[in-house]
Amino acid sequence: MPANWVDIGVNARSMEGYLTQPEGEGSHPAVVVIQEIWGVNSHSQSVVDRLPPLGYVGLAAAMFHREGPHDYRTARRDGHGHRQDAEPHRR
Repeated sequence: MPANWVDIGVNARSMEGYLTQPEGEGSHPAVVVIQEIWGVNSHSQSVVDRLPPLGYVGLAAAMFHREGPHDYRTARRDGHGHRQDAEPHRR
């Protein structure tokens, strides 16, 4: 099954999540990938994308859904993060 974005109900609100699942029927163990301060970014999604071939359901939930979109500019402005003068770590 291809990756898709799902809505997760949280206290009568909606939180987005990036979900992947193995092909075929049946139950599978799951791995919850915790987002970075930058949200569910391409790195978080790539980690979740690697799980179905290993037999796992993968989910990266947008845990800052109440805060709105996060990127390094809003994190620096709002005082989140470890170093406010640094750009995000790039791999």
